[in-house]
Amino acid sequence: MEVRSNLQSGSGFWNGEPCKRDDMLFKLQLGAGREDNCVTINHITRYMSNPGGKAAELYALLKEQGVDIPPTVLLIQLTRNGLSQRMLHYYIWINPELVGFARETESEWGRNPWNKTMSFNDPAKKQYIEALTIWATKFVNQMDNGLKQKPDAFSQIPTWRGIADGVVKAEVVKTKIILD
Repeated sequence: MEVRSNLQSGSGFWNGEPCKRDDMLFKLQLGAGREDNCVTINHITRYMSNPGGKAAELYALLKEQGVDIPPTVLLIQLTRNGLSQRMLHYYIWINPELVGFARETESEWGRNPWNKTMSFNDPAKKQYIEALTIWATKFVNQMDNGLKQKPDAFSQIPTWRGIADGVVKAEVVKTKIILD
């Protein structure tokens, strides 16, 4: 998981269209323009195939530890941009192999079995994506509170790791670190 945020306001606003695409597994846009608030779920092929910068350091560490990096992952991306250059972004990469799905090695995004044209025809994948969608929707609905730096903004969101067999379990994990 990667979290990006600024802790102080600036002047201006963020400019982009984080929820523009329609070919992803899921998209929910609660706000747009200068007040982006959206979540997307997409599959990523060739994951960590050519990392640079800090990602290259992470890749080296994972390989050193004997981690078998999956070629295909799912990415939940939560984006909340606000006025005064406030921003809060979460990137959560999920290895579908860890919940029992077979390794998918197709490197072409459109031909990969996790592409929405194919995955929605697979009952197990469809059920898992629907469970991730339920979880991500709960999370994105708290992004305003997160942007306002409320310490308990995400305290009632269960861990995504609790999603198994297409069901969102009610386990809530307490925040271990609170940023001031």
